[in-house]
Amino acid sequence: MAPSTVTKELPCAIPAPKLWAAIMDAHLLAKAVKPVVTSVEVEGGDGVIGSIRTVNFNAEIVGFPYIKEKVTILDESSMTIGASLIEGGYLGSQLKSHSATITVKPNGQGSVMVWVLTYEPLIENPNIDGIVEAFVKSFKAVEAYLQSTN
Repeated sequence: MAPSTVTKELPCAIPAPKLWAAIMDAHLLAKAVKPVVTSVEVEGGDGVIGSIRTVNFNAEIVGFPYIKEKVTILDESSMTIGASLIEGGYLGSQLKSHSATITVKPNGQGSVMVWVLTYEPLIENPNIDGIVEAFVKSFKAVEAYLQSTN
């Protein structure tokens, strides 16, 4: 099956530099998205190209125990980071490949986060809506966490 792409533009009340710093802090995800995310482990540097991040989930909530992703793109000047899933999640069961990029753009006093998911399905109807919904909920949880700790 051919690769497909989903793009989401999510407005955010957080200024772009602060949101970018939060995205680059892998461990903030576990703080902001409890009890869904139970922990985050980083190998080879936090956010640098080639580093590997394992996000461990509460499998009773998410349906799988973890994802492991490798950072493939990092451009600090455009506030863009990209990663490819290398293990876990729906990889191998529903998806042949799964990669995403995040770009943070200033927008007035806040920002807009552009998330682009590129995937190649293994089955006819993979749970892409579930992936998108989980990402949006996680993003909103991070935004709320940043607002509460301001």
